[in-house]
Amino acid sequence: MCVYFNGAGCIARFPGDCLSGVIFLVINLWWKISLHTALVAASVTMLVMLYGWIATITVALVPLIAWARIELKYHSPAQVATGALLAVLIAVIVLYPFVRV
Repeated sequence: MCVYFNGAGCIARFPGDCLSGVIFLVINLWWKISLHTALVAASVTMLVMLYGWIATITVALVPLIAWARIELKYHSPAQVATGALLAVLIAVIVLYPFVRV
């Protein structure tokens, strides 16, 4: 996630990456959470928060990636859903101070 604010560069990317990296690392020690779905869900959340309703078309990517991960038998539905929900939560927490929703 990269948010530009007054030309200062990427100020939301580093804390978001660190926070999500630690959380997903700890969870993956015991349970194989879907990082593919998490990445797409966080990206979609960022796009919708930054560009509004016009970016909502990208929301369709989340279930497509989730379905692919389940269909390929890499993850269970619970692992895919947890990855997506955690990523959305982290993205909102990190981006909210920088973006007016």
